[in-house]
Amino acid sequence: MGIRWGLVSNLDVAAVNELFIHTQPAHLQKLHGAELETADRNVARANYLRKRLGSSSLG
Repeated sequence: MGIRWGLVSNLDVAAVNELFIHTQPAHLQKLHGAELETADRNVARANYLRKRLGSSSLG
């Protein structure tokens, strides 16, 4: 919604969709290579988002 309204300009809809999918618990655990407790998933999610949103390209 923020993209459509012009509130977010540095992401496109495809990138946001990718972030939604890759921050789901099963995807985070697969990326980490192990089952994660809730708190550990939250840390992994935050690290993933910092890495992806801090990069110049999300593709």
